[in-house]
Amino acid sequence: MTPMDQSLLRVAIEISSHLNMETDRGAIWLPEQRWLQLVRLRWRYDVARQRKWHHAANLTFNQLQSVLKSLQQDLLQLNAAMEVTPRVVTASAREILADLRALRDELEEVTIDRKQKEISVKTEAICLQNIDLGRFEIRLNYANYSDDAGHYRVIALEPNPACSNDSVTHPHVQDEDLCEGEGHATIDMALRQGRLYDFFTIVANLLRTYNDSSPYVALSAWQAVNCMDCGHAMDADEGSDCEKCDTPVCEDCSVICPNCLRSYCCGCTSECEGCSERFCHGCLSTCVDCDADFCSSCLTNERCEYCDEQQNEEETESTTPIVAIQSDGLGEAAVSA
Repeated sequence: MTPMDQSLLRVAIEISSHLNMETDRGAIWLPEQRWLQLVRLRWRYDVARQRKWHHAANLTFNQLQSVLKSLQQDLLQLNAAMEVTPRVVTASAREILADLRALRDELEEVTIDRKQKEISVKTEAICLQNIDLGRFEIRLNYANYSDDAGHYRVIALEPNPACSNDSVTHPHVQDEDLCEGEGHATIDMALRQGRLYDFFTIVANLLRTYNDSSPYVALSAWQAVNCMDCGHAMDADEGSDCEKCDTPVCEDCSVICPNCLRSYCCGCTSECEGCSERFCHGCLSTCVDCDADFCSSCLTNERCEYCDEQQNEEETESTTPIVAIQSDGLGEAAVSA
């Protein structure tokens, strides 16, 4: 047996030991990722409602309904599995060794890190509906078999994330977690039985497919960004970026400052208290008396029209001479009888 095969055998024996511990404990899978997805969508829905982004709120509500249906299906499957509770027949160390050899011989890039207790397989470049998502690495930590049915991550090697959410590197991958959907039961069983070759093959095939029923971000909206003012989804080349904060805004929400003629979002502009037009904050000045914001056309001597009139009246009153008024008969000479 070559040194490489001896190393593979040690890994196979360790995995077999973990599998036996897992079988004895009878671990139960729960649809935690689906629930977390539901919580995130609920938060996005609440934010959209508070900010009156009606279009975004409707889209998020529809996604909530879709994920809720998927969660209901997961719970039904979980209930059915717990009622049957079959004894899991795990692979022997020899069978696991055969799987590791098959992975090494049939796939181009397979890495086994005994120190980190990880097995990783790299896929080819994934392209879905003409969107290049790059290559992915499926990394399995086989040290966690005693606590869970194997913890694995799906890592984007040349990430091309969704424009609206850079944590989504694949329609079904967020924060390196794969939404397994209907493939969950198959993946779970492959891990529990120690069929490593089947596990990596199934996950790689899921990455090559697209399920439009419950993606984190739909492929149709992959290159779309949300307007920060109204939440409307638009293509990356639509709308414009705010000149102040660089956030994307759609054409309807973009504000052109009449003074500097630059484009801004609503939050980086304010109404002039005099003419009621919206200006960027840099083109507004504060009246020295009333502290309200005005454009340059509505200010005179750094004052608004009202405060300037008040100032002029005060100055006029202070400079007007006082005319003495004499009482009747004062200063007249006495007339003799």
